Amino acid sequence: MNKDIIVTLPKSRGGVFHLQQKIQATQFSIIGTYWEFSRLPKQLGDDSRIYVVCDGFLRGYFTISRIEKNIVFLLRWTDIEYIEMQGFQGFRYYTRPDGE
Repeated sequence: MNKDIIVTLPKSRGGVFHLQQKIQATQFSIIGTYWEFSRLPKQLGDDSRIYVVCDGFLRGYFTISRIEKNIVFLLRWTDIEYIEMQGFQGFRYYTRPDGE
């Protein structure tokens, strides 16, 4: 079974601004956007979600369009009710809250 993951967009790399660029790319670009991993999470699949922590809050998630090697192409962004969460390096597996 595939699992969802959480990643962090650090302030030092643009934080909210970088997140807004990725969201806009999924909304207004034919090409969309992507997330590149140095090591692809083994339990990540096309039906997984990539949740994003930015400026201390879990803000929403991207759905996945396809995966090629270590690059995950993102399809659509969905906002969620913010959840306070400290950022971290790398990724973590995540269990979706009930009803999501």
